[in-house]
Amino acid sequence: MNDLTKYHEIRPRMRVGDAISWKGKGLISEAISLWSHRTHVSAVFKPFDFEGDPNRITILEAWENEFNLRALSKRLQDYNGEAYYHQLRPELDEYREDIAKYLFAIIGTPYDYHGLIWNMFGLVKACEDKLFCSEAVGYSLMQIPIKALKQYLPHNDLLSLISGKALRPGGIARLPLYLPEKQLV
Repeated sequence: MNDLTKYHEIRPRMRVGDAISWKGKGLISEAISLWSHRTHVSAVFKPFDFEGDPNRITILEAWENEFNLRALSKRLQDYNGEAYYHQLRPELDEYREDIAKYLFAIIGTPYDYHGLIWNMFGLVKACEDKLFCSEAVGYSLMQIPIKALKQYLPHNDLLSLISGKALRPGGIARLPLYLPEKQLV
């Protein structure tokens, strides 16, 4: 069981539009790490009208063949690896609601295994019918107007995202749309 002290310190800042990148130690993670310094990425998703526990942070992630909501603390508890928090820059806060609407709309979207495999050989064109983890987080960030995104250019990963490419998890983690990352576990 992981120590969640860092998570509990950071949790009050977490909002929809932020991301969690993961660096796993399992067999599949080891294979993904050949192409990306992070092996998975999730979107922080705390609905604006959430009436349950106000401290509950949920994430939306590709897991078990589709996109579903998970409790972040439960996911972190037994995770075999490292996890990092990526906070959306404050100047982009006005776009969080649009990101939330997009994320809500993709719940249940099937996993894009075909795209994931092809992404190992080079960035693939993103497609919304099926999504892999970083593809979905990338699409959520594309809810930010291009004009606002262009202020962070030149940046190779952001340029790929704007041009319609599906980034790998490490590409999402490197985007200049986030403040410096903070390790959670």
